Amino acid sequence: MRLAWLAFALTVGPAAAAIDVTAAWRGWANAGVSELELRVPASARGGQVEISLQSAAQQIVSSAAARAGVPTVLRLPTPTAAPLRLAARNPDGVAHLGQFEFQQSERPIVIWANGLVWAGGAVEQAAADVNLLAMGAADLPRLPQSYSSISGIVIDDTMLKALDDLQMSALLQHIRACGFTIALNLNAAAAALQRSAGCGGRQLIILDGAVAPAEAVRLFMNRDSAAGPSANALGALAPADPRLNWLLVALLAYGVCAAATLLLLGRSRWLLALPPLATGALALALYLREPQQTIVVWAEGRSGDRQAQFTGRLRLQGTTPARAAIALPALIEHAEPCEAVASTRAHWDAVGQHTTHTDVDLRLLSTRNFCFAGSFPVSYAARAQQQDANTLQFSNSGAAGWVDARLLWFPDENHWVLKA
Repeated sequence: MRLAWLAFALTVGPAAAAIDVTAAWRGWANAGVSELELRVPASARGGQVEISLQSAAQQIVSSAAARAGVPTVLRLPTPTAAPLRLAARNPDGVAHLGQFEFQQSERPIVIWANGLVWAGGAVEQAAADVNLLAMGAADLPRLPQSYSSISGIVIDDTMLKALDDLQMSALLQHIRACGFTIALNLNAAAAALQRSAGCGGRQLIILDGAVAPAEAVRLFMNRDSAAGPSANALGALAPADPRLNWLLVALLAYGVCAAATLLLLGRSRWLLALPPLATGALALALYLREPQQTIVVWAEGRSGDRQAQFTGRLRLQGTTPARAAIALPALIEHAEPCEAVASTRAHWDAVGQHTTHTDVDLRLLSTRNFCFAGSFPVSYAARAQQQDANTLQFSNSGAAGWVDARLLWFPDENHWVLKA
């Protein structure tokens, strides 16, 4: 189902048509980040379409190439907690304004993407603790970040085949990042999903035959939900050090008092001015220093896992009012302020489908924190070392733990095999 909840208003130029808006998951969200697809009406000439999305203190900006006479489609990862204000300006100078608000669910959301049940009607709230919402293939997102706004998905082979390449890629990334998934009646796709599964496949359940909604909810409630510390909890591992700020305040206060004292002195004041001048120079150097970045990352995985999960917290500490730019590593698909009041401006690359950097407004002696999460591949590596004529020592030089396996030694052929 396509949504067009966007009210628009003309600001300059000729009469503007409405921007067509499609929200992932039919606009439902529990938390995190979801996806909006914006279709900007065609303009008479080609050029760049500028897009801006404002959510409370957070802003996302992007641009896309527009061809003359062809609507421009742009997908953005969007925060879901606050109402959104949208603005688009096409190459003709026509501006469109509007707003969008996600439907918030107080309970975890599990998506029911089962083609057989979808044909017979919607499934809603199969349990008091879970919102089980029926969706069609068109409702599934194309950006992997959108899966952070739900808690799990039930999908069958019929719906899987109806996904396009971007939707399939986003689903595989969800499975790779240990997202809870129940897959039904898969044929050749079962092996591909198992190879992509993170957390040793503990969050991927593959079943043959039909499953009742109540059974899907039961499997979700009994899932292995062990997780590491949250990004907010990581702040306690490396708390901000306020001593430098107190030192700066003390130096500035001393400089002001010393300057006032010198005004009351006679000819000797220039000799006595040296200590406060040096102090003032030190205070100025501290005041004008670059913002300091501190990052804390917690990564973990179980023995045999091919993907390790990580959460992180980046702290930006500045002494002077300024705008600082934070470049995001490739492994971090999305980072957002840990505090909703932080004023930020994220730059979204519509071609590469990732956030290139985020601008942060720092105030006097202020601190800003960014939270992020993700996964990265790990592997084990068996290594054998000769201890003496009759002893070999085997060890693991890789980043992942051992998998369950047997060590097969062939003394006549003088080699060994680790067979999983």
